[in-house]
Amino acid sequence: MATSKNVSPRSKSRAMKILLVDDSPTTRRIQAISMRGMGHVVIEAESGEEALQALDHLQPDAIFLDIEMPGMNGYETAIDIRALDEPVSSVPIIFLSSNSEIEAVRRAIASGGDDYLVKPVDEPRLLAKIAGLERHTAVRTQLAAMQRELNTLRASARDNASLDPLTGCLTQDAFIAQLGHLWQDALRIHQPISLLMIDVDALGAYNDALGHDAGDAAVRAIAEVMCQEAKRPSDAIGRTEHADFAALFPGIDVNGAVEIAERIRSTVHELGFPHPSSDTAQHLTISIGIAVIVPESTNGSRRLLDEANRALFDAKDAGRNCALLNPMSLMR
Repeated sequence: MATSKNVSPRSKSRAMKILLVDDSPTTRRIQAISMRGMGHVVIEAESGEEALQALDHLQPDAIFLDIEMPGMNGYETAIDIRALDEPVSSVPIIFLSSNSEIEAVRRAIASGGDDYLVKPVDEPRLLAKIAGLERHTAVRTQLAAMQRELNTLRASARDNASLDPLTGCLTQDAFIAQLGHLWQDALRIHQPISLLMIDVDALGAYNDALGHDAGDAAVRAIAEVMCQEAKRPSDAIGRTEHADFAALFPGIDVNGAVEIAERIRSTVHELGFPHPSSDTAQHLTISIGIAVIVPESTNGSRRLLDEANRALFDAKDAGRNCALLNPMSLMR
C-alpha cells in the first residue's frame, strides 16, 4: 500500500484523512494531487482487500472508492466497511465509476455509499465534493466532542449521586449495591468478607453542645480515618441506615477485621475532639460492630449486615468506645 507524504495543510481545522481506493495508479495519482493540494492527507489503496486492511488501524474522514476493481469490487468493499464497528462504519463513502447508468448508482447507494462520481472526475467537481466533505467532517467532529462532553457529565452525575456530600463516602444505596457485588465475588472464590458497622458515640449530644458545623467537621475527620484503612480498590466505606458508617473488607478474616477495627477506634480516640456532653469519655469516641462470613449462598449479604449491627448494639451496651466481634463469626 502506498501512503502519501505528509503535506502541511493550509488549514488544520479543515484537514482530513482521505482513503483513496482505486486499482489504477494513474487515476489515484491525479486525484491524490488535487486532494493534497487542498491540504488533506491521502492514504492510497489499490484494492478493496487493501482498503479493509488499512481500516484495521486507520480512522479516515472520507473514503473515495472505485467500483470496477479486480477481486473485491467497490460494492462488496462498501458492504464490508458498513459491517465494521463504529466510528469506521459511518465514514462517508464516495463511489467512483465510469458507469453512469442509474442502476449502478442505485446499487452503489444500496451498498452503503453516500455519493457517486462518474469518472473521469474533473478537478472542479472533485474539489467541490471535498469541500462539502470538509463541512460534513467539521459537523461530525463537533457532534463527537459534544457527545464526549455529555458522556462525561452523565458519568460525573452518576458518581456524585453515589457519594455522600459530607464525607465523600458511598451513599447508603451505593454501599448496599457494592456489598452485593463484593458478596458475589467472595462467593465465587470462597473468601471471607468482613463488615464493620461504626457509630459515633453520642453524636447528637455533640451537635447540641458544639453545633452542627463542629459535628460535620468531626464526622469528616472520622471518615478520613476509615478511608486510610480502606486502601485497596475492593474496600468500601459508606453511610448506612442503622449506623453512621459501614466498612467492607473482602478477603479479610476475623483476626484481620478485629485489628482494622481496633486501629480505627484507637485513631479516632487519639483525634481528641472534646465532647462536653459524653458519658463515655471527655472526647469523641466510636463504637464498632464486626461480622465476618465466608459466603455460601447468593443471598446472604443481609445476614452479614444483621450480624454486624447486632455486634454494634453489643458494643454500645458494653459502654461504647470499643469494637466487638459477633460471636457467630468465630463459629464458622
